Amino acid sequence: MTLDIQPETMHKTDFCSDPALVVKALDTLKKRLPETFAEYNSLVEEYKFDRSAVDQAMVEKGICTEPELLKIYSEAFNLNIPDEDNLATPERFPGISADYLSENSMIPAEWDDNTVKIYTADPYKLERNAYIVKCQLKRSMEFLLIRRTLLERLVNNVYKDVEEDVAIN
Repeated sequence: MTLDIQPETMHKTDFCSDPALVVKALDTLKKRLPETFAEYNSLVEEYKFDRSAVDQAMVEKGICTEPELLKIYSEAFNLNIPDEDNLATPERFPGISADYLSENSMIPAEWDDNTVKIYTADPYKLERNAYIVKCQLKRSMEFLLIRRTLLERLVNNVYKDVEEDVAIN
């Protein structure tokens, strides 16, 4: 599958200031995923409506690939997918535990005093993650979608053997 998203451009979407954006995007996913994958609705019931688990199960069962899911997420949430070949390994962001990042399928990629760019693999947690970043880190955020397996590898590589006093755990 060829992704037709331009990695050079990134959409800045503030999911905190306009919760209707998240509702609309989630509604789009709830419609689009069953249209695309016949097995989706039965898996939703099997996984007790945990849509993150459903999506992960579809990949594990070979129903779809991570890039196929990312493309649908990208279209629904108006977020870009960076070119993995040019993806730099992020540095460790101070004050956030590896457990928190793994649990929420995200990792800060780049940041300055005002903004943090975040790699994420789970669009179902975007609103919550945006709220945490905005409240705890006092920064605006930009999200980029990456494969779950890549995100897990980045979190493990960047945060391995790190014990520190963290604000977000």
